[in-house]
Amino acid sequence: MKSCNCSGFTLVESMVVIAILAVLVAVAMPGMASFGHGTRLSAYSNKFLAALFFARSEAIKRNSRVALCKSSDGVTCAAAGNWSQGWIVFADRNNNVQRDAGEALLLMEPAMPDNWSISGNTPVARFVSYSGAGSTHLVSGAFQAGTISICRKTEVAAVSSRIIINSVGRPRTVRVTVPSCS
Repeated sequence: MKSCNCSGFTLVESMVVIAILAVLVAVAMPGMASFGHGTRLSAYSNKFLAALFFARSEAIKRNSRVALCKSSDGVTCAAAGNWSQGWIVFADRNNNVQRDAGEALLLMEPAMPDNWSISGNTPVARFVSYSGAGSTHLVSGAFQAGTISICRKTEVAAVSSRIIINSVGRPRTVRVTVPSCS
């Protein structure tokens, strides 16, 4: 009878390797979740920022007012709620920041996922309106500047994105940590 000098792993060695892999996966998971959160935050910020740049460029191209407003139905501006419900961009021929009959709908963005929030401070809570010169203005004609915050709804501190629109209508983004987001 020939003896076999077979090599392999014992059951104990296999169990040790599986235990080490389980620990490594447990350590890596929070980092992967954070990476996914950051990627979605960038995507949603860029989507809103692109809508602002689009509205501004259309206003300059048309040499007339173009407005971006929150919209739950994709057709008219909403008076209540926040930007998470979706938004539209339209040519605002009569400068009232309400989409009326005959005003062209230029862009429609549907609602964001329920666990994300997009809200603006008072000057930009309902709309952002660009003049033909590319600057932002309220219905009264006063300049419009404000901050729009984008964050994942959470009760704990988390990174959020803020889009800051300056007095001449140029938006920029910054990342900040907020104590919570609702």
